[in-house]
Amino acid sequence: MKSILFVLALLLLSALQASAANGTQTDGTGPACIVELYSDFESFDVTLYSAQPEKSLTLETSLIRPGKGSEEIIATQKSLTGSFPANTRVTKVGLWDVRNPERGAYTLRARLMEQGQILSESSVLET
Repeated sequence: MKSILFVLALLLLSALQASAANGTQTDGTGPACIVELYSDFESFDVTLYSAQPEKSLTLETSLIRPGKGSEEIIATQKSLTGSFPANTRVTKVGLWDVRNPERGAYTLRARLMEQGQILSESSVLET
């Protein structure tokens, strides 16, 4: 019985994390933003949305292992998003180059920036 309650609690926490990662405004009134994230040790994808046409934005993604009192950044990538039209979801995909990955929880953090200023930031804990 305890194991069933534990599994249900984990499922509930997973659903809350997913909704927190997807809680960014997409009603057509805000600036460019991150609306979805996914990652494993081989690849990642980040879905972007903007109510207006965009160009020259920078997407920074980091794979982070939580530690006791600190974080270990396993890998980071920066890339230009290119241009994308208004009112369209655009998914950017990348590959990680992680050697000898350890099992366990880690966080994907994504930042969408324009001229060094953060427009949107989101993260999701993966297990």
